[in-house]
Amino acid sequence: MAEQQGIRELQEIEAIRQLKARYVRFGDTKQWDELGELFTDDYEAHFDSMPRMHKDGPISGSVKGRENFIRLFRTMLVDCTTIHHVHSSEITMTGPDTAVGIWALHDVVMLPTCVFEGWGHYHDRYVKVGDVWRLSKSHTTRIRSEERWLI
Repeated sequence: MAEQQGIRELQEIEAIRQLKARYVRFGDTKQWDELGELFTDDYEAHFDSMPRMHKDGPISGSVKGRENFIRLFRTMLVDCTTIHHVHSSEITMTGPDTAVGIWALHDVVMLPTCVFEGWGHYHDRYVKVGDVWRLSKSHTTRIRSEERWLI
């Protein structure tokens, strides 16, 4: 019985890893509809340090709601190239349909005005809806970030 429970937990953790891999791929390839399918309706994203279009733009920010998140990124990243690498996942099951995860992050965001590069971590919360894991909250923290202004 304990062995079956352990196998089931490993299967759930792998499903969450696949979810995060799709999150990175869909975001970098601008597959917005597919990306939106990965979130709960009330998804929240918080960024301690984020790319800026202008030097006077906010350094940190938040967005609430799946539709708002997709709309923001669809607009902000229209003429941009993004590259996100995530690894070294730490995923903890907190209940049969809930989990938390921390992922090491390195990203490059090439905006028309600036190249942003960051190193840090995603701190995620996951919820299983039916048979599908979804992201419900993500907090991006940074150890270091750099901006190279082009204009």
